[in-house]
Amino acid sequence: MACLPVVLAVFAVCLALFTFVVALFWHQLVVIAVGKGSGFGATFRVLAYTSVIYALGFLVSFVGPLVAVFFGVFFSGIAVRAAHQTSTPRAMLAVALPWIFYLVLNLALVLYGSFAGAAPGFGR
Repeated sequence: MACLPVVLAVFAVCLALFTFVVALFWHQLVVIAVGKGSGFGATFRVLAYTSVIYALGFLVSFVGPLVAVFFGVFFSGIAVRAAHQTSTPRAMLAVALPWIFYLVLNLALVLYGSFAGAAPGFGR
C-alpha cells in the first residue's frame, strides 16, 4: 500500500502529458480548419473539459461509448466554436477530422487485410 501514492502521482503526470500531446494534435487541426483562432490554451481547455464526456460515457457498457463519441464530438465542436470565435461548420470540421482519419485508416487496414488474404503474393 505504500507505493499507491507513487503510482497515482505517476498516473497523474502521464495523464497530463497525454492530454498535452493530444491537445497539440487537436490544435494543429483547429489551425487547419479554423485559422489562427485563440491559441493553444483555448484548445487545451476545450479538450480537458470535454474529455469528461468520453470518460463518463465509457462507464456504461455497449451503448455508452457510441453515445459518448456522438455527444463528445458535438459538444467539442460547440466549445471550439466558442473558444476560437469561428463558425459552426469550421469548428465541427476541426473536431471531426480525427474521427474521419480514424475511420479512413481502419477502412484501409480492413481492405488491405481482405486483399492480402484473397490474392496470393499481395502485400508480401
